[in-house]
Amino acid sequence: MRYLFCFLGILFLQIQLSAQPCGTVVTQQHQDFLTRFAQPAMYSFRSGNNQPKTVRKFPVQLHIVRQSNGQGGVTVSEVDAALSLLNQKYAPAKVKLIRNKKVNYISSNRFYHFRKSDENLMCNEHDVKNVINLYVVNSIKLGNSNGIVAGYAYMPNGPDRMVMNATYLGDKTTLIHEAGHYFGLPHTHGMGNMTITNELVDGSNCNSEGDKICDTPADPNLLGVVDYQCNYVGNYRDKRGRTYQPMVENYMSYAPAHCCSKFTKGQYDIISYTAHHSRKYLKPVTIDNTPSQPGNPTPETELLTAKDYFDQAMKATRNSEKIRNYNKAIELDPNFPEAWNNRAWVKYEITKYQSALRDANKAIQLKRHANFHHTRGAIYHALKQYKNAIEDYNMALSIDPDFVDARNDKKISEQALANSQQTEELSEDEYFNLALNSESLEDQIFYYSKILDKNPSHASAWNNRAWAKHQLGQNYDALNDVNKALELVQDKDFLHTKGNIHHALGNYNKAIAAYDAALALDPTYSYAKKDRAKSVRAMGTQPEPTTPQPDNPVVVNNEPETPAPPPPKAEPVDKKALASKYFREARAARNPSKKATLYTKVLRINPRHHAAWNNRAMAKMDLKQYRAALSDATKAVQLKRHKSYYHTKGLAYYNLKQYKKAILEFDKALRIDPKFHWAKQDKKRSQIAIRKQNKSIIYTRNVSGKK
Repeated sequence: MRYLFCFLGILFLQIQLSAQPCGTVVTQQHQDFLTRFAQPAMYSFRSGNNQPKTVRKFPVQLHIVRQSNGQGGVTVSEVDAALSLLNQKYAPAKVKLIRNKKVNYISSNRFYHFRKSDENLMCNEHDVKNVINLYVVNSIKLGNSNGIVAGYAYMPNGPDRMVMNATYLGDKTTLIHEAGHYFGLPHTHGMGNMTITNELVDGSNCNSEGDKICDTPADPNLLGVVDYQCNYVGNYRDKRGRTYQPMVENYMSYAPAHCCSKFTKGQYDIISYTAHHSRKYLKPVTIDNTPSQPGNPTPETELLTAKDYFDQAMKATRNSEKIRNYNKAIELDPNFPEAWNNRAWVKYEITKYQSALRDANKAIQLKRHANFHHTRGAIYHALKQYKNAIEDYNMALSIDPDFVDARNDKKISEQALANSQQTEELSEDEYFNLALNSESLEDQIFYYSKILDKNPSHASAWNNRAWAKHQLGQNYDALNDVNKALELVQDKDFLHTKGNIHHALGNYNKAIAAYDAALALDPTYSYAKKDRAKSVRAMGTQPEPTTPQPDNPVVVNNEPETPAPPPPKAEPVDKKALASKYFREARAARNPSKKATLYTKVLRINPRHHAAWNNRAMAKMDLKQYRAALSDATKAVQLKRHKSYYHTKGLAYYNLKQYKKAILEFDKALRIDPKFHWAKQDKKRSQIAIRKQNKSIIYTRNVSGKK
């Protein structure tokens, strides 16, 4: 029994500590406001003459204070939940608070552990005019004391500002309490924070003492005198010896947070008067509160929260729509791990693996979750980094041992690792094709870097990586790369790349020299001529053509010439005609290697030519380059849903002996055209192959099981 009493005593102490003091200061000016304006307004409103008929919507600028390293801080969704509850409670006063879409993040250890003496230093820099500025910090101290307060706000005629302790944001009371101060309400026990009221229990001096609102019972100060069941257990008496009977459920009292749930009619009148008169300079948007008629929706438009955009993304069917909504969710709440993870998965599905990996890393950095590790494992597997994939699947299983997908995918990665001699098993040609087909410059650089890790003598990879870096503005790194290419091969396209880089760096003489060296190798090279003229105009002079002086001597080599990356500002009409010419030649060609080369030329001119992607995939299958063919067919399908493109993708899977995936693609083709003969035929071939494969597995198991 002794232990039970100790436990109850500790519990009671915890409940009392949960009701933290408020830091709002009621000045004499604010008391005069109550006496001269608010009280007369309360009685006028009560008569029904001046009650507002429309809701006024007040903009709130949210400032989330984090540590200097960007960690910590409340989430936007937590603030939105608190504002949503506040709006429900303030609805009778015709008041609504709406958060501005853009959140201001303040990264400062000093302000994270906030002292009121630093208020001007922080708020003078970050306050937004004519809105309610809501700052959420980790802790609040007043002066040099060690006491922590839950929050504070300014009464009318003060700054448009509320400061909240993040710990108390979710208690369903404190933000409502502080907003009450902002809209003119004092504490029910009077004008001081820790004082005991002089209001009499019978209410005879209610106009001059206490909170000066006569329908709130006299309140001595409820801090520490309300039990867990919300009973007043104090023994305070007024000057006439009468015991107080306070309203413990009032939001403006010092009762524990879970006890508070009400405003009185008089308090609502003060809030409404302040909102519609004393705070009207904020110019809130007026909302028509009349019920809408059929076909005439209410004109109010709510600002969407991060959670709203997340939910929209979850319901979306198109990948572009999903990414757009996840982008908005992350913009509003950068600490929203589920949004980072889901955007990573969408990017994984559209084969943007490097970008997906960055998103998955961010999600795991924010939150350790089995699904997030599974997502990153799938991305690593797609990148052929099987060891990393297995590590993430293991991490997912350590968090959730019953995670079936993680266990199955781990087995797939383990088998892939066992079948490969090394973690990265793509060939140089496959990486090169991935780079050529990628629209992301960062991904291109990654793939070319993979080639150069394997083969530092791959001149075209050096040149193309230089071109990608040049387009990103990384011109000094690009210059190093193109010089490496030229050390290996003296090529007109490499010299042209070097000229473009020098031009971007303002080295016009060196740019002209590089173009002259390219023209010495091919006097008809139109891109070099055109870009040389640009450099000459940039210099403001016209030097005579010089003898070619490249950085390296011109040598003759038998390596096949690599087409240059698409030069800037080519004539659109000429490009279109040239692409059509290459396409016709490719269709007429019989050699699959020549076909693939010609379709590559088409795609360099027009990367969105879906038929060229599909036809190049067919040519690569003839060359038995099945992985590269699958990559091309996937790009064709992304650009256009066509039965033939799905059929091509299915054939690529079939040749890779991934028969189930092949059947899925053939089914997609048949949904577009149920009479598509080739898709029907190849689907049957895949089904037969699966049956044969299953029989082979059963036979192997039976043989191995004999004793």
